[in-house]
Amino acid sequence: MAQALLNTARFDAPLHVLVADDSEVSRALLRRLLSRNGYIAHEAETGALALDAAEQLAPDLMLLDLRLPDIDGSTVLGYLRAKFDPVALPIIMVSAEHDGEVIAGCLSIGANDYVTKPIHWPTLKARMATHIGVHVGHALLAAHRPFSPDPRH
Repeated sequence: MAQALLNTARFDAPLHVLVADDSEVSRALLRRLLSRNGYIAHEAETGALALDAAEQLAPDLMLLDLRLPDIDGSTVLGYLRAKFDPVALPIIMVSAEHDGEVIAGCLSIGANDYVTKPIHWPTLKARMATHIGVHVGHALLAAHRPFSPDPRH
């Protein structure tokens, strides 16, 4: 059902996912998993590159590591939330950090979700589908049905 919605929304075009992680191993793993599942993966190894890529690519979803070499992931998240609504750019934090306070902090500043490393692909895939479904559904509504505060329209 979710895949049908996505294909309808994008006219069978693959969805673009930006992966921001300083680890080449993590980026390669995510790139393989994403491409095997029909996504186009874009990569950034620093926070600055992630910010530039998010603005230039306008990806459908972003997977953002908390620990980046130049700007930490929570700061990148804050910058992106100042520019992109959580529905327009869903961001899932992907980090080895398991501390509940850190996770809650990321969610409170605008992360749509948080997944811990090592990555369990079925969990990440399900969470991605949820957030992309909202993203695409919102885009479909915006494109085909202008908002009206009057429920009769």
